[in-house]
Amino acid sequence: MKFKAAFITTLLLCQLLLSNNTSANEPISPVTLNLGEKVTLTSKVMGNQRELYVRLPPGYSESKQHYPVIYLLDANLTYVKNMYFHSIALIDRMEKNGSTGDIPQSIVIGLPNESFGQWHQETTGKPEVLARYLVEELKPWVKENYRTLDNQVLIGQSYSGSMILGALARYPGSFDTVIAADSIFTGQSAMEQTISVFEKTPKAPSNNRPLIYAVQSEKEDTDVLFLKKSLAKSNPGAVNIIRETFLLENHSTVIYQAINNGLRRHFDDYKRPSHALLATKDFKYADIVDFFAKRDKKYQLTTTDKYLKSSVGHVAYYYLTNKRFALAWPLYDMNENKRYVKYIINRIAQRLFNKNDFQDALTVWTHLSKQFPDLPTAQHGLGKVYEKLNQKDQALAAYKKAVELATAQKDEDLADFKASLKRFKEAQ
Repeated sequence: MKFKAAFITTLLLCQLLLSNNTSANEPISPVTLNLGEKVTLTSKVMGNQRELYVRLPPGYSESKQHYPVIYLLDANLTYVKNMYFHSIALIDRMEKNGSTGDIPQSIVIGLPNESFGQWHQETTGKPEVLARYLVEELKPWVKENYRTLDNQVLIGQSYSGSMILGALARYPGSFDTVIAADSIFTGQSAMEQTISVFEKTPKAPSNNRPLIYAVQSEKEDTDVLFLKKSLAKSNPGAVNIIRETFLLENHSTVIYQAINNGLRRHFDDYKRPSHALLATKDFKYADIVDFFAKRDKKYQLTTTDKYLKSSVGHVAYYYLTNKRFALAWPLYDMNENKRYVKYIINRIAQRLFNKNDFQDALTVWTHLSKQFPDLPTAQHGLGKVYEKLNQKDQALAAYKKAVELATAQKDEDLADFKASLKRFKEAQ
């Protein structure tokens, strides 16, 4: 009985301790997501009532701004559960990521189907009718009823992916970008017909051609590869085709990779100069200002001074890390946050040093020491790299200078600088 009483006492004590250190479970507050509203459109082309999902950007009713339009087919596709919801969540995140977002605020038009059978019949039976509905009826209706920019994206998957490729071929210029996920043509004749129409498309400059962004999962989309190879021979100026493969995705999940990467590519002139652009063009400050002037005009925006300065830093960092110093230094010289400049340039120099890239590390630390003659960290870096280059006199002078400056400034790294100087002297 004593053992039982002790056990019960211990159990009650544990429960008391737990009750004093935990609280009742509370649900995490849900995040609200604007999915838009359902709209019914009478279609003469399709001969029936068409339900649409219309999602307007936040603040649409209070603004006078015009917006790009993203058309999302298969909004309620049965084998991709809740695709419209997850697609809107993905688009919403990209719109809100960072100070301006990765893509601009956009109108999204979702196109659901009454059934899987209707979807299959319309995309494979008479895809040209569905394409005509999109281009000749739906797009004009959206333009008439909402404030839109001449900036249109069309997204489709599986049989819809092949249908939108045909739509772009039949209606050149109807969409700026089509995003096709795991496109499937119903047969060789359907694919050859699409290729035949593309072959008649007038050539255009590479920067003015529509873009096909196609993704492949673990098993589909060989049709687009055939399309790309065929047009590369017969009419390379018709359209830009970019393909990416995601072998860890399947036919039901690859749509989200397509939306994420496809929209980022389509809107690659929205956020700030991309690394791909910086790799092909030398951006000076005037070029960055011009980039945002064109962006603001295209998207009806106003770039803030804060975001412009942040983007200058982004460009400078790219050039510095790629050792294009002549382009990096003038941009860093403009930066008003000198503490940040010292930190970044020293960090890149240290990274080069760690990779045994001593000559480039010397270039960076030399620039840093000239710009900030009283910076002990720069002198210490020079000491290290001169030592590696076996330039002993220069190394000794730089180590001594680092200790001298750090002592006068009561620098927190003084002990490390003294240790480096002592080690160097003892090694001689």
